[in-house]
Amino acid sequence: MKRRYWLVVAIAFLLIVNAHRLTGGLFPSQLVPNELLSRLETSVDDLSLDDVSESLPNPSRQSKEPILLYGDTNRDGIVRNPEDLEGRDRWSWEKGILLPFNQDDDNLNGIPDWQNSQPIDFVRDRELALLRLNIPEPWQNRPIFLHANHAARPHLRAFQRTHQGWIPVDLTGQTPLNSSRNLVIGMEATDFANQDWNGFAVVTAFIPDGGEIVQRDRLAMRVTPWLMQSNLNPPKRVFVSPQSNSTFLPQLAAETQAQNLDLTTDSSGILWMQDTMEIGFMQFPSRGELHVLPAVLNGIRSSRIDGFARTLLGRDFGWFSVAASRPLPAAYSWIDWYGNLEVSPPLPGYPWGRIYYGVANDYSLHPELLAFLDAQHLQAPAVALDTSWLYIGHVDEIVSFIPDGNGSFLALVTSPGAGVEFLETLAAEGQGDATLARGLSGQATVNQLLANDSLMDHNRQLQQDHLNPILDTLKQEFQLTDDRIRLVPALYRPLGDAIFPNLVNLLVLGDRLLVSDPHGAIIDGGDRLQEIFLDLIEGTGLSVAFLDDREYHELKGNIHCATNVLRQGSEQAFWSALPDPIKP
Repeated sequence: MKRRYWLVVAIAFLLIVNAHRLTGGLFPSQLVPNELLSRLETSVDDLSLDDVSESLPNPSRQSKEPILLYGDTNRDGIVRNPEDLEGRDRWSWEKGILLPFNQDDDNLNGIPDWQNSQPIDFVRDRELALLRLNIPEPWQNRPIFLHANHAARPHLRAFQRTHQGWIPVDLTGQTPLNSSRNLVIGMEATDFANQDWNGFAVVTAFIPDGGEIVQRDRLAMRVTPWLMQSNLNPPKRVFVSPQSNSTFLPQLAAETQAQNLDLTTDSSGILWMQDTMEIGFMQFPSRGELHVLPAVLNGIRSSRIDGFARTLLGRDFGWFSVAASRPLPAAYSWIDWYGNLEVSPPLPGYPWGRIYYGVANDYSLHPELLAFLDAQHLQAPAVALDTSWLYIGHVDEIVSFIPDGNGSFLALVTSPGAGVEFLETLAAEGQGDATLARGLSGQATVNQLLANDSLMDHNRQLQQDHLNPILDTLKQEFQLTDDRIRLVPALYRPLGDAIFPNLVNLLVLGDRLLVSDPHGAIIDGGDRLQEIFLDLIEGTGLSVAFLDDREYHELKGNIHCATNVLRQGSEQAFWSALPDPIKP
């Protein structure tokens, strides 16, 4: 009986020891004094990343071969010695280890991978940054620890690869790794850079001995940024949330089918698909190639109306959220919707374009979202445009960028001044009885509109007080010249809603534009507003489909508001084309 008792005790002891080894020691007594950890924390956090390599060398036992910690410093997707050793303790936008934010769902369990308790098989999940830790013979029987600076630690996860699979690694520097001559560590971020974290991390491998560190090596790294996509990126998939008995949906379906594009419809009542999500992408070197992953930013309204984006979460399709809905006055309740968040095509000095958004008096896009966008750096600083004069107040009502057929772009800008001139021209041609906004709630003849002095004065004043300053901003911040700008006629009521459909609020699908049918004046059998639009884009090689979107127009939106597009993320590594503000 006693022998059986001691046999059980021995087996239990072996199981505990083995569990301790396999988990990297998740429950041993602390081996590193708090004072030493405090000094290590200070030695990391008081250094800028540029100064990491200038920190003190290992303080003792320099005659012994040192430990070696390295990752994919040169960003070729392969971790190798000696190729990745130089500069590994520094980080720049051109060179240095990139951490992926592991926010897709490779095992299809319905949650982002970073929320899983451990990584799935590496063959299926390549959103881990691999680190290698070589431990020479003199140090192989000593406990070795991994430490991340405290500012980054809440935003990181690390795992050690073992024969039994990935096991969690304690980044506080208090729990030893499962010792081996050559260790493989997988690291991931649990956020993109944001207002609470600048995205940088310093990870240190060290061996303590009493009150000193006898071996140390460390790496500088940063989470890869999230990038928005401009209208010029090739389309892959179109999204729409049609109303029941939609007349718009069959037209859109015919257009997407003609271009072999997937069309996804949602019947949950979102209505404004543009406002519920922003689809961007991230890049990450992995397995010897550039991994480009679409990543959708969830809307910041409520889960009831912003639940669609999460349905896109899947293998190699990321999903994440930033900020939460906030109380706003009724007049500004739409300012945080994503029709108020756009990005330009590539610009001089900004190869990834620049983000722009709307501000209305004292209200702007959610400050936490703006801080997040600024923290990505590549498309910042974002440009604010005045939307205070609009009913909804979104920048996609003001300007759209389209291809010019020569590898660049044109900016289509809504123009109430051009709208008044359009009416005056028709009247001068003797077409005062022609009808605009035919069949819509704003239907009126040219003469009726011109006779409304307050309406005409309002639109002239809009041009002078709001649109002309917006044009100045576009020219200054986006370096646009007059020959790149096209003023598109529009007319607005005093509350800021368009009388006839907004031709600027369009959808770009490659060399095809889907534009709202303006229901303009019919002159000599043709819609004069359609003809003016076609004249404005002449020479671009673009074709145009004018779609009847009255079901959206009467609700204060048009084609761009009603749709969203998954576009192809760039295959050019972002570090090969850096914007001027962060160039070395």
